[in-house]
Amino acid sequence: MPRKKTIKDRILDCIGKQKPTPWGKSIGLGSGTVTKIFKHEEAPSVKHLLTISKALGKSIDWLLTGENLSTTETTVAENQSDYVPSVLSPEEQLHIDNLTKILKSDNEQNKEAVIGLINTLSK
Repeated sequence: MPRKKTIKDRILDCIGKQKPTPWGKSIGLGSGTVTKIFKHEEAPSVKHLLTISKALGKSIDWLLTGENLSTTETTVAENQSDYVPSVLSPEEQLHIDNLTKILKSDNEQNKEAVIGLINTLSK
């Protein structure tokens, strides 16, 4: 029976022939984070999942499971709080839920502000 694909496998499929460490550094991941993901096969933190998701143009649910679990095409700005690992504290989950509501709203100015903050925090 074939081995089930991991987050590491899905990222490697997306980055092709690029080496993991230079690729990770190019998107703002530290070498320790790259080592955890690619050598120790540990799941990245939520912050790093957001960075990877954006860089690859893949949804967080796809990175975590290999499937797009939502009924519509998913991006970083959609449905992320539904599929983040359950290692978040209740306060962290509340913040993610609030950010997700803003990103799903019709207020473009608020969406741009939240995306800007996420990008800043992801560096």
